[in-house]
Amino acid sequence: MGRLRGICRRMGGTLLLILLMGNIAWAEPAAITVSFYDNYPLCFQDEKGMPQGVFIDVLEEVADQEGWELAYEYHTLEEQLNLVAEGKVDLGVAVAYTDTRAKKVRFHGETVYSNWGQIFVGEDYTAVDTLDSLANYRIALVRGAVYSIELEDSFKFLGLEDNFVYVDGFTDVFKAIDVGQAEAGAVARTFGLLNMDKYGVKATAMAFRPVKVKIIGAPGQENRLAGIDRWLLGVQEDSNSKYYDILSRWLREEVQDEVVPEWLVWVLAIAAMIGVLSLGFVSFLRKMVAKQTEELTYLAYHDSLTGLPNRRAMNQLIEKNCQEKGYDFLLIDLDQFRRVNDLYGHEMGDQLLLGFMALVQEYLPESATLSRLSGDEFIILLPRDQGDAIARILLKAIQKPIKVGSEIFEIGISMGLARLPEDGHDYETLTKKAEMAMYQAKGKGRKKIQWFQVEMEERLQQTHWYFRYLREAIERKEFYLVYQPIVDTDTQKMVGVEALLRWKHEEKLIPPSVFIPIAEQSGLIHEIGDWVVREAVEQMIAWRGKSNAPQFLSLNLSAVQLNHEGFVDHLDAMVEAFDVNKSRIHFEVTENAEIERIGQSRIALESLKRRGYRISLDDFGMGYSSMNYLKELPIDTMKIDRSFIIEIGQDRETEILIEELLILARRMNLMTIAEGVETEQQWLFLKEHGCRMIQGYYFGRPVLPDELMQETE
Repeated sequence: MGRLRGICRRMGGTLLLILLMGNIAWAEPAAITVSFYDNYPLCFQDEKGMPQGVFIDVLEEVADQEGWELAYEYHTLEEQLNLVAEGKVDLGVAVAYTDTRAKKVRFHGETVYSNWGQIFVGEDYTAVDTLDSLANYRIALVRGAVYSIELEDSFKFLGLEDNFVYVDGFTDVFKAIDVGQAEAGAVARTFGLLNMDKYGVKATAMAFRPVKVKIIGAPGQENRLAGIDRWLLGVQEDSNSKYYDILSRWLREEVQDEVVPEWLVWVLAIAAMIGVLSLGFVSFLRKMVAKQTEELTYLAYHDSLTGLPNRRAMNQLIEKNCQEKGYDFLLIDLDQFRRVNDLYGHEMGDQLLLGFMALVQEYLPESATLSRLSGDEFIILLPRDQGDAIARILLKAIQKPIKVGSEIFEIGISMGLARLPEDGHDYETLTKKAEMAMYQAKGKGRKKIQWFQVEMEERLQQTHWYFRYLREAIERKEFYLVYQPIVDTDTQKMVGVEALLRWKHEEKLIPPSVFIPIAEQSGLIHEIGDWVVREAVEQMIAWRGKSNAPQFLSLNLSAVQLNHEGFVDHLDAMVEAFDVNKSRIHFEVTENAEIERIGQSRIALESLKRRGYRISLDDFGMGYSSMNYLKELPIDTMKIDRSFIIEIGQDRETEILIEELLILARRMNLMTIAEGVETEQQWLFLKEHGCRMIQGYYFGRPVLPDELMQETE
């Protein structure tokens, strides 16, 4: 009874969770729409109407890393802000951050470029250095630009009469000065320095409004904005990275150093303007500058959501204070946090993170430093030998549900720990090793604690080895397929085959359990999967006309393939290139795949079934939510996992469970295949209880095509 109860608990314990997720279906749009406007060299439209500039190149690099397809639309800045806020465009580039804008659109965390505004005048005009003198000129401003709003507010505050000329872009500002529609204009400093000679204008000493220039997203684009931050974090500290290559390509030497300006530079620039203004205005500007400096400094070293120290602050703390003493470095990851965002939205997810942060802080000693790494990952820096105790306290504390509004969440955490300085002297190295340990903890079943061990790094190096040679395996023809017969239980005749992938590298046979996960993580699974489909279907056609030819071919699909945009159309086009009946091709999905991934795969599976293919649920009964899969997914065949079959004749409780599964399958009009049949006793039991088909060593091992035909004659 113990085994039966354990199985039932595993299958029932997650039923409620899967019922909640069963109806969730998500699909990427065909392309991410990106708005850009006139702000050379950050973004602009070239003579052929194509998008160009620093932000375009940055976004293309991110898109290449994330696998995005981008579609660009040219607008004015004002149009861009409105379209993104309304969700009619996904992303917008080269937008200065302000609190007001952040209430309408989403900003990513890292800064692509820092800049400030500057006043330029025509070459024939006397340079201005005060707002009073500037008020004598017609001033060209870009509608809705940060610098325009700053100048408008300053004029109103001083009661100055304005004579503003509004245009759509920075180029239009200089054109207005050039043709005499205005005598002065406010533009981004970088744009002005790079274009003033072309339009015959000159810079003044009036500089204002330091800003962080970023990419914006419509509501719901938080994951994509996070992808941009991931890329920036990986390249901004490396002076030889593609990020700095992009800056060098677009910026002249005199403005390249202003990418991340020192606070002192722009404070002095503003101070120069302050010095010539009235005493009252001086006081006002000083307060404004001090407040802005404080805010920008805070944002540079703190997470915008939680207010905790960020990556930059922790890196600085470790470098300055933690080298002589020993410390424990604890990384926490919230288990299946993505499900909360999918079910309840990102705002609820943010509130849950804040609730989790508050809970953790209750149990930390004053000597600990808590920070947010990214997403749902947190870092705790602790004095030596406190890591294990604090980790166990937190593991116990998190058993208490977290209430957010009217919702109650029961979440789990996995923790990885590293030691400073033994495992690393810097933040990046410690994070990398703590993450290795954390993923090892997840592999043990979540809600676990794991210290970093040198062997983990060795395994990672081994993974890199496999990744390197996987790329070449198809070209070198190191992959091949073997076929295992699926037989009719009554007649013992072969009715179908399952195609199984094998990899032989330099006379060494590498198990699929090793290389398939690496192929999935790297994205190579798509290329490998295409090869498998073409090879197997060609073999099926080659068998056509033989008396013992299998009636159907079974192929395994990865959840990574199913969740890839356009996969079903791509797969269907490959099969249609062959003269084969689609109903004779059965696609198998594995029941023990991550639950979220299978849930998201439902649309793809339904589309495959509508096109005539058959769907099999492999390894049925291994865990998570078998019953709910039968209910929610378009399954034709249930494949009972071999872990049940090997208990036939040894455990009566398991036999009863198998009998019930076969009854369930008949009532749901599902075909059944028993996997791993190795003895006559197992075959006879399954035959007696109505299992339609059998697969296992008792009837045949996976073999090459010619050998299969000889064995089944």
